[in-house]
Amino acid sequence: MGLHYKLIIMITLFGLIGCEKQEINNPEDICEYIYNENDSLIQEEIARLTSDLLPKPSDNDKWGQSENLDILIERLNNYNCIVATKVCYACIYTMPPQSEVKLVVTYNKEIITRIMDLLTGDEESMKYLRLHDE
Repeated sequence: MGLHYKLIIMITLFGLIGCEKQEINNPEDICEYIYNENDSLIQEEIARLTSDLLPKPSDNDKWGQSENLDILIERLNNYNCIVATKVCYACIYTMPPQSEVKLVVTYNKEIITRIMDLLTGDEESMKYLRLHDE
């Protein structure tokens, strides 16, 4: 009975440890997503990074996303593998307007540069649209 009990405990512990590892995402995964241009995963990560950034329209910022774009860039720069800089805010005249962020990403010892387009309207959080070359 002692061996049987130990075996059950070991299996339970390995199962719990295995489950925990599956739930933990590597925070640098976004660099892999950008490198491979995996739009759906980039969209999920940008949605997570901007979920608390609601627009605050004002007389100085019709769309209310200028400060939010700066915060997103700051958050992206917290990743060791990304250098993010603002290209322009609400500069692509669609409805809602789009903004652009330059991303310099290091992944697999390679450095790539992409431009990320974001919807920056006045009714909801920013939304990822696409990546493209400079």
